[in-house]
Formats: sequence, structure tokens, C-alpha cells
Amino acid sequence: MPETASPLVPYKPTRPPLLATAREFLLLFPRARDFWRMRHESADIGSGARGAVLVVPTLFCGDWQTVRLRDAIARAGYACYGWDLGTDWGPTPRLMRGVEARLLELAEAHGPVSLVGLSMGGLFCRWLALRHPGRVRQVITVCSPFRAPIDSFWLPLRPALKIWPVPGLAELAEDLQLPLPVPCASLFSKRDGIVARASCCDPARPEECFEIDASHVMIASDPSVVAIVLERLDAWQEGMTPLRPVRVQGDINDRRFRMASLDDTTNTSGRLIAAKQVQGATVFSTEMEKLGAIEDVMIDKGTGRIAYAILAHGGFLGIGDRYYPLPWEKLSYDTEMGGYVVDIGQDVLQGAPSYSDEAAASWQDDTWRRGIYSYYGVNPFWDLAP
Repeated sequence: MPETASPLVPYKPTRPPLLATAREFLLLFPRARDFWRMRHESADIGSGARGAVLVVPTLFCGDWQTVRLRDAIARAGYACYGWDLGTDWGPTPRLMRGVEARLLELAEAHGPVSLVGLSMGGLFCRWLALRHPGRVRQVITVCSPFRAPIDSFWLPLRPALKIWPVPGLAELAEDLQLPLPVPCASLFSKRDGIVARASCCDPARPEECFEIDASHVMIASDPSVVAIVLERLDAWQEGMTPLRPVRVQGDINDRRFRMASLDDTTNTSGRLIAAKQVQGATVFSTEMEKLGAIEDVMIDKGTGRIAYAILAHGGFLGIGDRYYPLPWEKLSYDTEMGGYVVDIGQDVLQGAPSYSDEAAASWQDDTWRRGIYSYYGVNPFWDLAP
């Protein structure tokens, strides 16, 4: 349990981008297909040798949604339970009483329970931890907008407060923002189109924040969610300190930056590096100052050469980043550091060519592209003799 509870960093509520929301609705069709396939599936509860876990589904979903996640947790040695309350319709009196009774029942049988909540389910989990800290071991939320939850949804929710059957819902939303009295981990996604990603994590506690690469409506089946949930359960089970936040894409093996040889992509001694390991790799200055992480690479289609590494710098876990194209020739890989080193510092980046999510890069402008190479004192590779 944390020794002190630091206040949350002030947060100005926002809504997710409309384009991201449109993508989420397109994914509702495969989600409906998953529902049809899984409607009769059931998950093993598990041995319970490592404790109990309660998993709470997203809004408008039931335990069918979390079958595979619960099955993975059960196989890891935990007794894993669904909430057994049918469809999650939000914080109605029946569901609030029911999920509280479910926690107390499991805690009576197993001792303190680990809570895993998806989206709205995570808000239920935070509420339970605030009410019953002695019955909760830890809380793991996945894309759950606990910071200003009423104002971070893709649709305005405040008009619904007048007709919602729970009095004091606005005050309850304020309480959910309080630091929890138990260990917690918050997963959020840059691709989220249902809730604002900044509402799902607390920058004051970066060690508790984990970025995933998944759409909101597919989080229950995303392999990176399963991987981090299992890791967090194991970490607190074994008394480990929290890991540093990392970008997660794909399965758990994608969460470390490793050198690759031709015959073994997990070997750290080879000369090659897999493309998927470049994305997310840390970038350091020659003074060992962390500058950021590689967001992506730009490849020249004609020659196949890497033209630029895109450095994400200045934000928090992908929120508020600016992106700095670096000529690939500026980077060298340091096996001891486990990342790339460039001979520039923060001062050089201040005036460097860059762009953001709001202001796109001018990749079609030859002058702009040449300006990048000129700024860093590198000759454009396309001007060099073959």
C-alpha cells in the first residue's frame, strides 16, 4: 500500500477525437461477432493458489466479454471470477449493491481480492477500493476514465444526471478521482475513441501508468491487456516494485527492446534489430539524458532506406508529445543502455523541425525534408552517390 497518497495532477476534461470515435463504431461489427461466438463460453475459476481476482466488464457488456481474460488469469493460478450481475448498465443502485456484495463474498472466502475493471468496470473497481480498502489487494483499470469521468466520454453525459436513478452521481464521480489507498495500475490507449485517454491515467504516478495499442471496444480481447494484467498481478503477488511505464504493442514479448540475430529474434547479442523493437525504443543523448522514445520510422519507398526516426518528446506517455524527425544516420544503438544514442541534447531539440497531432508534418515539401537534414548537419541520403 502506498505510504502517502499524492493528489492527482489537475486535468482539464477533453473528449476523444471524432475520427477515433468513428473507428470505434466500425469495430462494433467484429465485436458483435465475438459476442455471438462467446455467448456460450465459460471460463475456469482456477485453483486460487495465488489469491482471488474479480473482473468487471465494460458498459453494455456482461461476463461473456471477459471470458478469455478470466481464463488466462485462472490458468496463472488465481481464482478468477466474473461479477455475475448480467449487463453493465453503469452505476445503478442494483449493480452498485451487487458488485459490493460480490466483493465482500469473495473476500470472505479468499481474503483481499484483486480487482480488474474494463472501462466502466474500472470505475466500479475504484469505488470498491475506496469503500473497502481492507478487502482489496490491488486495482487494475483498463481504459477507465477515472479523471473527470462525466466529461471525458465521447458523448456529453451531464444532461443525463438529471434523470439518472442514482442521487449524488456527480459527487461520486469526484470521489473516483481520489488516489486509491491500495496499489493500482492504469492502462490507457492512444487509439481510444470512446473516452479521452488522458482521463485514464494519473501523470503524478507514472509508475502506475501503462500504454496499450488497442481500440476501446476491443480491449477485452487485446493480447497486450492480458499480458499487463498478468504481469501486474504477479508483481504485487511477489512483492515486486512497479515496473517503469512502457509502450505495449502486441503480446508481452513486445515490451522489451532487444537486439535480434538472424536465427533468434530474442537474442540480445546480434547485429540486427527487429522493426517492431525499434518502435518504442528509448533515445538518449550522449550525456545519458533520456530524450524520449521512437514513435515510428519513415522509409524511402524507392531505396528501402530508413530516412527518419520519429522521436516522441515532451509529453507524458504519448499524451501531448511533439514529434521530431531525426536523420537515421544520427542514431547509434547502445547495447548496454538498451536504446539509441544521438549526439544532441534538449537544447538542440528546442528549435528542431517538429510536428504534433494537431499540426501535421510536411512530408511532401522537399524544402521541409531537406531542412531536417540541414538542421542536424547531415547530407540527405538521396543526394549521395549510390
